[in-house]
Formats: sequence, C-alpha cells, structure tokens
Amino acid sequence: MRVATTKEALYDALCAYLKAKIATMRRLALDAAEAVGHKENRPESNKDMRLTEASYIARGQAARVLELERELGLLRSIDLRERPGSKVGVGSLVEVRS
Repeated sequence: MRVATTKEALYDALCAYLKAKIATMRRLALDAAEAVGHKENRPESNKDMRLTEASYIARGQAARVLELERELGLLRSIDLRERPGSKVGVGSLVEVRS
C-alpha cells in the first residue's frame, strides 16, 4: 500500500484494501465450501477427519469474510469532516514529527 498524504486518500486506500481482502476471502471461502462436498473428502473410515476439517476451514473463512465486512462498515461510518482546533479523536489525521 502506498503512503497516503491526505485523510481522504488514506480512507480511500483503506477501503480499497478491505474490499480486495473481502473479495479474496470470499473466493477462498467458496473454494473451501466446495471442498467439503468433494468426493476426496468423504471419510474412508470412522476415524477419517478430512470432511470435518474441511468444514472447519470453510466456516472459519466465511466468518473472516463477515468480520472484514463489519470492519469496512465501521470504517465507512467514520466522519471525515475537518474540525480545526478540535481535540484528536476518531477520524483525526495526525502528523507525528520526531
């Protein structure tokens, strides 16, 4: 990710990053869900856990998609309006100099 120089650029870069991450995780979750039903994952014995493990992976990836969507929603709820003279808070862009 390139360095953003304004609050809007930083916001846009973060939204784009999360959207790309959501798209990737959706694709992985769908692949994992398809793997659950794949004939190679059918148990060969009562001790064979491939199907169970595949379902855990599919559930975990689907949960990650929901988590990323929630994060994107929270990011979109941030008020970016400038308030000169106000204290640092949510939505503030702060430059730190050493």
